Amino acid sequence: MSIWIARLVRLRWLILLLFVLVIGLLVMNYRHWDDRLSFWAEEQQVTAVEQQQSIWLPGYRAVLQGKPLQGLEDDELSGLTYGVLQGSCRVSRFFMQPFSVPVAPSRGSV
Repeated sequence: MSIWIARLVRLRWLILLLFVLVIGLLVMNYRHWDDRLSFWAEEQQVTAVEQQQSIWLPGYRAVLQGKPLQGLEDDELSGLTYGVLQGSCRVSRFFMQPFSVPVAPSRGSV
C-alpha cells in the first residue's frame, strides 16, 4: 500500500511541475520573452567588425514626450507632420471627418 501512496505523491508532483511549466511557457510567450531571448542570442553572435559597420545602439532608450494641444485636448489625433517648405507644423486629425489644423510652433503649443 505504501508503494501506491509514494507513486501517487510522485504523480501529483509531476502534474504540478507540468502545470507550472505550461503556465511559465504561456507567460513567456505572452510577454514575448522568447523573442527577446532569441534576439539576445542573435546579438551575441555579432562580431566587433559587424558592429562597426552597422548602427549599433545598445544603450538607446526611446523617450515619449507628449504635450497637449490647446483646443484639441479631448480629440483623437492621428499624427503630427512638419512641412519643411512651409516651415510649420500641421496636425492631421481623424474623427468624423479628416482635416488638418495648422499649429504655430512659435506659440509653444507643440
